[in-house]
Amino acid sequence: MGVELTSGIDVYVDDEAIELELDELIVEPLLFLSIGQFWLVAVVLIQMMEQYLMLVCSRQGATGTAAWK
Repeated sequence: MGVELTSGIDVYVDDEAIELELDELIVEPLLFLSIGQFWLVAVVLIQMMEQYLMLVCSRQGATGTAAWK
């Protein structure tokens, strides 16, 4: 499992790559938001990504959440 930060994010789960295109999914819609809305969306996205990565790590057999605190 690895995360590569380039133009998108490649998340590897069981040797299958799931590619997320950040430009199309996240960056372009955020251009139309106000500053307050931008920070709200940013916080929600960070929390969602944290939950997703914790789920992936738990499926890979990792235990504990000390790295996330």
